[in-house]
Amino acid sequence: ITNEDQADATLSGEISRINRTPARSVRGNVLATTEFNLGLTVRYSLTGRNGEHLAGPSDAYGTTSFFVSSDVTTDERQALPLATEDLASRLVTQLSEGW
Repeated sequence: ITNEDQADATLSGEISRINRTPARSVRGNVLATTEFNLGLTVRYSLTGRNGEHLAGPSDAYGTTSFFVSSDVTTDERQALPLATEDLASRLVTQLSEGW
Protein backbone atom coordinates (compact mmCIF):
# COMPACT_ATOMS: atom_id res chain seq x y z
CA ILE A 1 0.00 0.00 0.00
CA THR A 2 1.43 3.29 -1.11
CA ASN A 3 0.42 6.57 -2.68
CA GLU A 4 -1.07 6.70 -6.16
CA ASP A 5 2.16 7.88 -7.81
CA GLN A 6 4.12 4.80 -6.74
CA ALA A 7 1.36 2.18 -6.96
CA ASP A 8 1.32 -0.52 -9.62
CA ALA A 9 -2.48 -0.46 -9.58
CA THR A 10 -5.30 1.50 -7.96
CA LEU A 11 -8.43 -0.13 -6.57
CA SER A 12 -11.47 2.15 -6.62
CA GLY A 13 -14.77 1.22 -5.03
CA GLU A 14 -18.11 2.70 -4.15
CA ILE A 15 -20.76 1.28 -1.85
CA SER A 16 -23.76 0.82 -4.11
CA ARG A 17 -26.19 -0.89 -1.76
CA ILE A 18 -26.81 -1.78 1.87
CA ASN A 19 -29.84 -3.94 2.50
CA ARG A 20 -31.42 -5.55 5.53
CA THR A 21 -33.82 -8.46 5.11
CA PRO A 22 -35.70 -10.45 7.77
CA ALA A 23 -34.22 -13.89 8.38
CA ARG A 24 -36.23 -15.19 11.33
CA SER A 25 -39.53 -14.10 12.81
CA VAL A 26 -40.94 -14.37 16.31
CA ARG A 27 -42.72 -17.65 16.89
CA GLY A 28 -46.43 -16.93 16.67
CA ASN A 29 -45.96 -13.45 15.14
CA VAL A 30 -44.57 -13.44 11.61
CA LEU A 31 -44.60 -9.62 11.51
CA ALA A 32 -41.99 -9.31 14.29
CA THR A 33 -38.39 -10.15 13.37
CA THR A 34 -35.75 -11.63 15.67
CA GLU A 35 -32.90 -11.92 13.16
CA PHE A 36 -31.90 -9.96 10.06
CA ASN A 37 -29.49 -10.60 7.19
CA LEU A 38 -27.36 -7.59 6.32
CA GLY A 39 -25.92 -7.28 2.82
CA LEU A 40 -23.35 -4.84 1.50
CA THR A 41 -22.53 -4.33 -2.20
CA VAL A 42 -19.51 -2.50 -3.60
CA ARG A 43 -18.93 -1.63 -7.25
CA TYR A 44 -15.17 -1.68 -7.86
CA SER A 45 -12.57 -1.43 -10.59
CA LEU A 46 -8.82 -2.01 -10.68
CA THR A 47 -6.79 0.35 -12.84
CA GLY A 48 -3.13 -0.06 -13.75
CA ARG A 49 -0.49 2.64 -13.51
CA ASN A 50 -0.86 3.49 -17.21
CA GLY A 51 -4.66 3.84 -16.92
CA GLU A 52 -5.61 0.46 -18.39
CA HIS A 53 -8.44 -1.45 -16.72
CA LEU A 54 -7.09 -4.58 -15.05
CA ALA A 55 -10.35 -5.75 -13.49
CA GLY A 56 -13.95 -4.64 -13.35
CA PRO A 57 -16.01 -2.76 -13.12
CA SER A 58 -17.61 -5.50 -11.09
CA ASP A 59 -19.54 -6.03 -7.87
CA ALA A 60 -18.46 -7.64 -4.61
CA TYR A 61 -20.89 -8.68 -1.89
CA GLY A 62 -20.56 -9.14 1.84
CA THR A 63 -23.15 -10.52 4.22
CA THR A 64 -23.73 -11.21 7.89
CA SER A 65 -26.68 -11.78 10.16
CA PHE A 66 -27.60 -10.19 13.46
CA PHE A 67 -30.16 -10.68 16.18
CA VAL A 68 -32.52 -7.91 17.16
CA SER A 69 -32.51 -6.28 20.58
CA SER A 70 -34.46 -3.21 21.63
CA ASP A 71 -32.48 -0.96 19.24
CA VAL A 72 -32.36 -2.32 15.67
CA THR A 73 -30.32 0.64 14.39
CA THR A 74 -27.51 0.00 16.87
CA ASP A 75 -27.62 -3.73 16.12
CA GLU A 76 -27.29 -3.01 12.40
CA ARG A 77 -24.46 -0.53 13.00
CA GLN A 78 -22.58 -3.17 14.99
CA ALA A 79 -23.10 -5.75 12.21
CA LEU A 80 -21.73 -3.51 9.43
CA PRO A 81 -18.03 -4.22 10.20
CA LEU A 82 -18.72 -7.97 9.95
CA ALA A 83 -20.40 -7.55 6.56
CA THR A 84 -17.52 -5.30 5.47
CA GLU A 85 -14.96 -7.91 6.51
CA ASP A 86 -16.83 -10.58 4.52
CA LEU A 87 -17.00 -8.21 1.54
CA ALA A 88 -13.25 -7.50 1.72
CA SER A 89 -12.46 -11.20 1.80
CA ARG A 90 -14.67 -11.88 -1.22
CA LEU A 91 -13.27 -8.91 -3.14
CA VAL A 92 -9.69 -10.12 -2.60
CA THR A 93 -10.74 -13.60 -3.74
CA GLN A 94 -12.33 -12.15 -6.89
CA LEU A 95 -9.18 -10.20 -7.70
CA SER A 96 -6.66 -12.92 -6.86
CA GLU A 97 -8.54 -16.00 -8.07
CA GLY A 98 -10.52 -14.41 -10.89
CA TRP A 99 -14.00 -15.34 -9.52
